[in-house]
Order: sequence, then C-alpha cells, then structure tokens
Amino acid sequence: MEPDAIIWGYLLSACRSHGNMELERWLADNFLEFDPYEISGYVLMVNMYATSGLFSRS
Repeated sequence: MEPDAIIWGYLLSACRSHGNMELERWLADNFLEFDPYEISGYVLMVNMYATSGLFSRS
C-alpha cells in the first residue's frame, strides 16, 4: 500500500507526540515531496519547529 497524505500526517503527529525530532524532520521532507500542495504538512512542520524552539517570529 502506498502512503497518502493522511498516513504521512499520522506518522508526523506520532513523532511529535513521542518527541522523535530526527524522524519527524525526515517524514516532513517526504510528506512535502509527496504532496507539496497539502497545507497540513506545512502546519505540522511549523508546529514541529515551534515546539523545538527553532521557529521564532522576527
């Protein structure tokens, strides 16, 4: 079975819940490559960076 946007999103959410940032970054890259127009991938990435302190407003 080929993963779709829903599967990628679930995996990203699971990594965030378990604090696995390395895998989350890899999944986020693949998610955006799979479907660059799916907004949920960008939302999950922003949440990932905000949680880790890598995202700041200037």
